[in-house]
Amino acid sequence: MSAVARPALDGTRKTNPSVSVLLPAWNDAAMIGRCLESLLAIDRPDLEIIVCAGGEDGTLDVARRYAGERVIVLEQYPGEGKQGALRRCFAHSRGDIIYLTDADCVVPPDVFDAVIGPVADGDVLAATGTSRPLAEQSAAPFALFQWSILDAVEQNRPVESTGLLGRNCAASRAAVIEAGAFAEPVPIGTDYHLAKALLARGEHIRFVPAAVETPYPTSPLAFLRQQSRWLRNIFLHGPRYGDNAEIRACARTVALGAGFYLWPLSWRWTRLPGLLIWLTGLTALVALRVRYARALSARRGVVLGPAYYLRLPWYTLLDVAAWVWPLVDAVSRRRRLRW
Repeated sequence: MSAVARPALDGTRKTNPSVSVLLPAWNDAAMIGRCLESLLAIDRPDLEIIVCAGGEDGTLDVARRYAGERVIVLEQYPGEGKQGALRRCFAHSRGDIIYLTDADCVVPPDVFDAVIGPVADGDVLAATGTSRPLAEQSAAPFALFQWSILDAVEQNRPVESTGLLGRNCAASRAAVIEAGAFAEPVPIGTDYHLAKALLARGEHIRFVPAAVETPYPTSPLAFLRQQSRWLRNIFLHGPRYGDNAEIRACARTVALGAGFYLWPLSWRWTRLPGLLIWLTGLTALVALRVRYARALSARRGVVLGPAYYLRLPWYTLLDVAAWVWPLVDAVSRRRRLRW
């Protein structure tokens, strides 16, 4: 443990703890204004927003329109990366609590309060929430498919978390400093790295079922790259922190995906029985996703019509392809470290 002053974990809320939002933004011109407006709508006089913005689409110019008493805007430079942007944001911050989100997110005030609450109360030094699709994606079948899986997983998620969601999480300033204050170069998986650094120091992370809105991938390739990155984060950082259970779980996922798509090569010898085995597996996977969809509809009031269910076999095949996509990205170092 460092000599940094630490808040007592006695369940007592500090009177009006100050909060700094760290907001890295790169090529997010389409959404950063909406993100900042949602943050500025939070009724906390002790809230500051530190933005590090850049890219080729005018993100910095949009961010500068919001610069003022509550918003500090820094320029992000090419090659600096998310970790570098967070490092500089943190250096300019003053808050007792650090809240992280992404520039393409909409953060409702009640979600913000729910996530920082356990840290402000002194229960834990870090907390994480979740995400849901943007409101305008509420009728988009592919976004709802992705949300149905996430929502199903989170129904059984324990209160104590092993990770942080970088678009919706909070930590005390002292905890961030102890975890390195974003000083270490991290090309991908900044949130995973921060979470494991906190856990390695004996901290606890509270899971809060409160969701920011974020754009879910709309194209198959964007989905594959996102899912691959999340798996690659574990393979990249897990060994350092001895996270063997998560590494094994991810390795099993990749192996199952590879086996599913390699199995048809056996049909030359297995013939009809081999085909039936493969179709049985696919049917079981689709049936599971039907249950996820029905549960999402019941819990969230989402209307899923026949057209959605007709798309499920295709979405399921794409989902399984995402399991094996880290192998595709392993062909070069550039792809292994691609955001």
